[in-house]
Amino acid sequence: MFTHKLEHEKFVDRILNVDLTQVDENHDAYLVETLDFVVKWIEKHILKKDKQIVSG
Repeated sequence: MFTHKLEHEKFVDRILNVDLTQVDENHDAYLVETLDFVVKWIEKHILKKDKQIVSG
């Protein structure tokens, strides 16, 4: 469970630490990269790992 909590903390850290320089300099690519990260998080973490925990 500790590892699972760390995964959540890493996700929050990534979202809270958006590189504003990258947003300014190359916002399309950075936006695609960030959205890809979030979609993969939903697919791999929420829909699999979190769902397994809930279903026991």
